[in-house]
Amino acid sequence: MADEEKEEAAASKLSAVYVYEEARAAPSTSNITLTAPKLKAGKVIVIDSFSVADLTTANKTLRLGYDRGGVKFWLKRTAAGTSTYHLSLDNPLILVENEAPAAMVETPTSSDSILVVARGRYL
Repeated sequence: MADEEKEEAAASKLSAVYVYEEARAAPSTSNITLTAPKLKAGKVIVIDSFSVADLTTANKTLRLGYDRGGVKFWLKRTAAGTSTYHLSLDNPLILVENEAPAAMVETPTSSDSILVVARGRYL
């Protein structure tokens, strides 16, 4: 395979990678929801790694799921009092056009550092 073909193949693989990362300080003690941009028409992704963390304060209720047309569907939740800072989705998540990964931290402490990471690939 020529160098040019290798470069094109590598670029093609990189364009198939899906990454959503967002870090935000909680503005208040109200629930904070972070939602990725919705997938464009005809797009399908498989998310292999998806997590949310409150990097500042433990014992928060955390949720992971997805948004479909403005409605949130929560797939996993950990309750306050579990001394956890972090929640991850254990199974792959397939999303289609007009859907987006979403995460929530319930009643964060004001100024808590919230981080959401979703990584996967386009099909």
